[in-house]
Amino acid sequence: MISCLNKLYISAMTIQSQRQNVSVAHRPNALHQGVGGNLRVELAVATDNSEPFMFAPYRERIKARLDHRCLFEDEPIFFAKPSTLEAVTHFVARDIFQIPPSGAQWSSLTIWELDRYSCTVTPESMELRLTIQHRNLTLTVEGRMDPTTHEAVSRSKAIAHVDQVFKDFNGTVRERLFTALKAGIPGLSEAVVDLGSHRSVRLADDPSSLR
Repeated sequence: MISCLNKLYISAMTIQSQRQNVSVAHRPNALHQGVGGNLRVELAVATDNSEPFMFAPYRERIKARLDHRCLFEDEPIFFAKPSTLEAVTHFVARDIFQIPPSGAQWSSLTIWELDRYSCTVTPESMELRLTIQHRNLTLTVEGRMDPTTHEAVSRSKAIAHVDQVFKDFNGTVRERLFTALKAGIPGLSEAVVDLGSHRSVRLADDPSSLR
């Protein structure tokens, strides 16, 4: 299933993206025996061409790598390591980014899992940007994949820490809330608090970066 083409205009360049849903079996952590589910992959390019970018051949390549496959049985790279969201994102991005897009340049690749987690990489650094949604928070964690766990951060520990902070949090000012969250979530760069009624507050180390 393909979403509509999205466009974001930045200076003279246009960011175009499309999404692809795939069904895949993978191991979300080293202890998990395997789980089947749906992932949503978004591929984005930057182009100065006003015409829609031809994503079709790249979507097909992504489908061939992921759709209706058991990664820990079909892909040698995952025989001995868990196919976490971060590892799968790296795997797909390395495969796609090695192919120069016609008339454009790669901007990013993002994979969503369960609509609560997403992982993004860009061709410039291949570092990870992981988002975790829990309670009324959206957390953004930036960094590299741990060579042992193949995660950017332990989701279970991050979620447990958020629960503990909420338990201990009694009206602390927003700066202290972010400090308390970051103390237990390495690499945390931003947190968005959903206030309801389409209102939210963004928290970060440097408040000026949010203006």
